[in-house]
Amino acid sequence: MFVACVRRESERLVAALREAAHTGDTLDLGGAVAVEVTRSRASIMTEVARLVRDGIALVGEPGAPATRLGGEDAEFVAHALVGAADSLTDWMERHPRRSAEDTALRMMNMVWIGMRQVLGGEVWTPPGRR
Repeated sequence: MFVACVRRESERLVAALREAAHTGDTLDLGGAVAVEVTRSRASIMTEVARLVRDGIALVGEPGAPATRLGGEDAEFVAHALVGAADSLTDWMERHPRRSAEDTALRMMNMVWIGMRQVLGGEVWTPPGRR
C-alpha cells in the first residue's frame, strides 16, 4: 500500500513538473523545489514513525503486556521503510508487469516477518561479534 501511494504521488509530481516546464514556471525554482522535497520527506518520515510507534505491538506470552517500539526505534524503522519504498520505485520501473499492490505486499511481508522476530527479541549478529 505504501509503495502504491509513493508511486501515485511520484507520478503526480512528475506530471506537475512537466506541466510547469511547458508553461515556464520552473525558472529559478531549483532551490525552492529542493526545500519542498526535503520538507515533504521529513513530514513522511514523521508520519511513518508515528504509525510504527503506535501500530506495531508485540503481545508476548499470554497475559503479558504488549511491547511497543520506542521513539528512536520507530524512527529507525521509518527510515528503513521509506528508503525501501523509494528504492522499490526504481525496481518497479524495471519490472513493469508487477503491480504496485503486489510490490507493496511483498515488501510488507518481508518487513513484517522480520519485525515480528525483532520484537520477539531475536537479533542477528555477525559471527565473532557475540
